[in-house]
Amino acid sequence: RTGSRGGLLSFGGGIAALAFCGGRTTRGARLTIALAVLGLLGLFLRREFSVGSATAARLERSWTEGDTAGRTGIYDAAWEMFQERPLLGYGGGNNHFFLGTRLNKSGRSDRVADIDTHNVFLAVLTEVGIIGGGPFIAALLLAVWAGWRGGRRTGDALPFAMMCALLIMNVSTTGFRQKIFWIVLAAAVAAGSREAKRAHASVPS
Repeated sequence: RTGSRGGLLSFGGGIAALAFCGGRTTRGARLTIALAVLGLLGLFLRREFSVGSATAARLERSWTEGDTAGRTGIYDAAWEMFQERPLLGYGGGNNHFFLGTRLNKSGRSDRVADIDTHNVFLAVLTEVGIIGGGPFIAALLLAVWAGWRGGRRTGDALPFAMMCALLIMNVSTTGFRQKIFWIVLAAAVAAGSREAKRAHASVPS
């Protein structure tokens, strides 16, 4: 509805992940389905450009002007904050107000605005630094690996695809405060854990 470019990228990335993960026996079918869905997405975008919709306008600004809806300035300021306090960050919630101060943004009654980093990795690093953010980022990467491992051995690539879409989406948003973030993370970890348990059980004692 909003013409989200990040939403389109995460959708395409999730479909691509669904196509390339999973067992060989179903790879042909999954590739066919993925190509069909991406083809429909291409037709949808063509229609958006033909009618001059908000989605088409945002995509055109991104391509011709490098427009990121103000995110480039936010990313640069957040990265500078991380470099200043790389180990412990600015503390929970405080990073948003420090970011608002750095960007000279005002909220209601001329108070400093609460500015989101629009990036889950920058959010964690500016909030709790490497000490707190390192384990969090490592856990995300392990969840991706668990989803991939489960998909390759069982043919069920959906947890891996959802995890890929989630990470792509969170490059331009901060989603770890949403329930769906943790549900997808749990599904990917469970897929890998289930397969690891089966592999362990099949090893003769």
